[in-house]
Amino acid sequence: MFGALEIHGPYESRFDGYGNVGLVDHEYAWSNHANMLYIDNPVGAGYSYAKNMDDIPDSQDIVADHLYEFLQQFFVFFPEYFNSDFYAFGESYAGKFVPTIAKRIHENNQNASLPFINLKGIGIGDGFISPPESAVYAWPMYEASLVDEAARERLLTMEVELSHHIEDNEWNQAWGTWDRELIELMDTIGCSDIYNYVACEDDQERYNFEIFMMREEVRKALHAGNLEFDGPKADQVYTNFISSFMQSQKDDLALLLNNGYKALLYDGSLDIICNHYGQVQMINSMTSWNDLDTFKITNNTVKYWRDDGLNNMGYLTSVGDLRLFVMRNAGHMVPRDQPQYAQIIFDEFLLGML
Repeated sequence: MFGALEIHGPYESRFDGYGNVGLVDHEYAWSNHANMLYIDNPVGAGYSYAKNMDDIPDSQDIVADHLYEFLQQFFVFFPEYFNSDFYAFGESYAGKFVPTIAKRIHENNQNASLPFINLKGIGIGDGFISPPESAVYAWPMYEASLVDEAARERLLTMEVELSHHIEDNEWNQAWGTWDRELIELMDTIGCSDIYNYVACEDDQERYNFEIFMMREEVRKALHAGNLEFDGPKADQVYTNFISSFMQSQKDDLALLLNNGYKALLYDGSLDIICNHYGQVQMINSMTSWNDLDTFKITNNTVKYWRDDGLNNMGYLTSVGDLRLFVMRNAGHMVPRDQPQYAQIIFDEFLLGML
């Protein structure tokens, strides 16, 4: 629902000046040119719920099971979409969920006894795909002039510790080290917004969709009854995934690229938590990708809107079926910060023009 009401859905939740939250039309909604299906994931997030805490998932495999079963049921109830091209998109931690469900669809499509889902590609925005390479901050934040040399060295020390935990499969300790580094970084910078280092302070508009979702008339319209949006089980979701938080999905991404699926990875140039520097480091370490050597010698190009030479949207690297794009003047939520340009990139990707 964050995606639907804050990023690229047909409506945006906004304060009205009196503290109340309502909806306004979103001019650059991705639903203008595509059928969008928004899913609260994993079970326990949003209005989704489980009968007890033991039913909250704690692994990528369980998430894949749930998402795949959901898609099967969706296409049974709405067969008119069955033959449509299908793309799995997500942002941030969905950098793990998107390759997970796409890989499951790819594998099950090989089995003639299962319903075929017409998967064409994936899209990931500022993705937490492979934390061992991308969830590090010392050098990108130093080069952005946000920390000095002393702070850089403190962060690098924690990143060495992080890499040792990962090498030893100490996943809980790896998460703890990453969490400490992020806290150290933000304390040093003196800002609270981990999603945009220019904004510095959290944008209250960013979270008001939760207020809207808890309105009585909204719950009634969605048949949610008295369910609490992002209730107590949502915290349990995060806790359950700590042991897999720092594990990588880059091999799944490589598998998809090697099998002819298109992939759009887009990042905001101002993001901290999933910065573009780390994304490039991740791709450069993706040794199972067939086109890695080509990627390493391919330069990016300036992406202009309508090629008029006036509106520089960002920088695009195209290799094989991968499109890597960094959006200028955008943070963690690219379509929220640059909605017009994000819609152009989204549309061109789906149309094979990017």
